[in-house]
Amino acid sequence: KRRAEKGATEVPGIAADDKRALTIDFALTADGQVVPPQVIFEGTTDRCHPADAFDFEKDGWQIRHSCNHWSNTDLALEYLESIEQHFHQQKIRLG
Repeated sequence: KRRAEKGATEVPGIAADDKRALTIDFALTADGQVVPPQVIFEGTTDRCHPADAFDFEKDGWQIRHSCNHWSNTDLALEYLESIEQHFHQQKIRLG
């Protein structure tokens, strides 16, 4: 889901009163392919995720949480596994 036009220098906020600390892990390949990111919010349950998180998950984004919004070993391994799965699914589609 695009929040700003390609090449924009700013991305408009969704809700000015919604201030959250978060971490976003991105992955790119050497040939420029972008892997859906992992977004980590601060909290202990899915209730800390924004209301529109489901929209992003449909596009392959991983929406997760940790007690301090930082990545940890479990979340990093989960993201690496999702990267492997992403490329495995691409390989199957391409034959």
